[in-house]
Amino acid sequence: MSSSSQQGLNCAKCRKLPTTWPCSKFVAFEYHENFRALDQSAAAGCPLCRIVRQIFIFEAETSQLMATPSPTIVSHSGSSYISVHIDDDEVTATCLLEVKEAPKSASTTLVPSSRIRRFRHADQAQELGDIVESCIRPWIFSCCKDNAITQASQTALLPTRVIKVESGQDDAQLIETNGQRGAYLILSYCWGKGNDRAKTTLKNLEERRRAIQTKDLPPTIKQAIEMTRRLGFRYLWVDAICIVQAHSFRPKDDELEDWRCEAPKMGQYYRNAALTIAAAAATDSEHGFLSERSSQKYPVSPCSVGVWTKDSYPLSEAVIMPGTPSASNQVNYAPLYSRGWTLQERALSHHILHWCWESVFWECEGRIKAAEFQPSIQMSLESPDDEDRRSLWECALTESRDDPQFYNQLWLDLVEIYCQMYLSHESDRLMAIQGLVDQVRPSRRQDNGYIAGLFKLGLVSGLAWCNPTARTEKATKFPSWSWASLGAGDMYFWHLEEIFTVVRSVNNFDIAGQDVRSDGRLQLAGPLQEIHTNLLQNEDGSRIAIIDKSYPFKIYFNFDTIGGVVAHKGSIMLLALGAEFGATVSERDDETGKKNRRVIGVVLWPTGGKSREYIRIGMFQVIEIINSTVWRQELKRDIEII
Repeated sequence: MSSSSQQGLNCAKCRKLPTTWPCSKFVAFEYHENFRALDQSAAAGCPLCRIVRQIFIFEAETSQLMATPSPTIVSHSGSSYISVHIDDDEVTATCLLEVKEAPKSASTTLVPSSRIRRFRHADQAQELGDIVESCIRPWIFSCCKDNAITQASQTALLPTRVIKVESGQDDAQLIETNGQRGAYLILSYCWGKGNDRAKTTLKNLEERRRAIQTKDLPPTIKQAIEMTRRLGFRYLWVDAICIVQAHSFRPKDDELEDWRCEAPKMGQYYRNAALTIAAAAATDSEHGFLSERSSQKYPVSPCSVGVWTKDSYPLSEAVIMPGTPSASNQVNYAPLYSRGWTLQERALSHHILHWCWESVFWECEGRIKAAEFQPSIQMSLESPDDEDRRSLWECALTESRDDPQFYNQLWLDLVEIYCQMYLSHESDRLMAIQGLVDQVRPSRRQDNGYIAGLFKLGLVSGLAWCNPTARTEKATKFPSWSWASLGAGDMYFWHLEEIFTVVRSVNNFDIAGQDVRSDGRLQLAGPLQEIHTNLLQNEDGSRIAIIDKSYPFKIYFNFDTIGGVVAHKGSIMLLALGAEFGATVSERDDETGKKNRRVIGVVLWPTGGKSREYIRIGMFQVIEIINSTVWRQELKRDIEII
């Protein structure tokens, strides 16, 4: 056997691994004291440590890995797999290595022909030019040449303002388009804390109409302008520059006027763009999306770990291959996509260039189809689960067009995902998905068809939202009955199979959330019961059960805010929205086949204003026998919730 067969076993930790493969012997040991020790071994030249280090970096941010004190643990997983994992409060990552037989043909290469560029500062300009010519231009040409939607984007109506980029010039210009048409790129990015110098305000608007000094812009925006120039496009849209922003701590109405006009159009701007540049890994505009890739700090190559004995004569080498970044980890779990605005930005963009930690990925019509290390166009580089999540809105817009009930359920599924995404300003909670709403069939959203985050056809089901963990407060700019009042965090909708309550009327609501006293007033008729709260305690937001002698079943509560009920001493009202069937009270009920139903409703508190005027303060549920008439016998009473 050649001396190269020992090249992967030149550190003491790696030499603990078996040397004959496939291997039935179980192996488990502490690989390195922590990731920092693994990094030091990779720096010293151990080929296997370099592969393991690189794959960990594909799974998690380098800064998080370097900070973890937890050890890396090796376990032999199957006859030809090695698992290395880190399990820490801050980071969990697994490196799964497959041991293979080395090919017998010398002409067969084990190294992918395409490389991931390192993007060291000194080489950034050269490597950017290389990736544009070898990957990005071919992707655009391949996906766009026969695509009618893409061709339409070449002559789309330009946004109100765009950044004009000229070839051969460092500076740019903010121009008013006045109804012009043309192709433009658009930037999706995190503002972070460093975006103030990007803002166009009433104070610098005229200056930027003359020229924008790109050297004064945050790196993310400066690099997007350079990318636009290299790809041969003339126009770029960036929200901070192309929408006039407020410059005061407490903005006056004239400072917000342009934002109120432009923000509802943002969905259409992303839908009409020829290409979206997504700074997926950057948490701040000051970070930029062209930064050195940690995974490429040390060169990696196939590493021999011993002898391959299965069906091999003469014996051949057993090798471990370098890995490649996962589209799921790099794109779908990137910092950018924890930001609320990006739900519509990604869903409505036809083509996206995702600049991630360790690679560039190409997304076309909702599928990630290529990457820097896999430049040829594929059907998809995503897992089926990721594809299902990405196609949720596409399904809502197409397959469910003629099925309102199915459509409403898909919308609620989408809202559950959206509520886990964060916004710098919770007052944007409805505005940030208006672009998705605008894609819905007009008959479903006009004439009060869509109000405060819910479609009227499924409004009662949309009231059955519940938060597993109570928030500290609710957003007062939205109606208390709307999920938008809850803010970011876990939230889910109960599925109502029978509806008890009906909608009498609902006032229209300004998506900017202006006045809940006059807008979004919801009039319902349903079964209503009154209970007293003197027995309730809700200091930590946990569920509480009450047994009332006049009512034979337990009532369980989830309150919207911590301490909500303690603050609302006195009588509260329970409005039953509907029920789901098949609920069980105990294991014994499952065994006997006894059928139950879960009654779901909202907990209401009187405003102290008009008679029968309430705000929502929580949810309740009751599990009762299926033939119970307690709620069915209650008269439907008219109430109003604001």
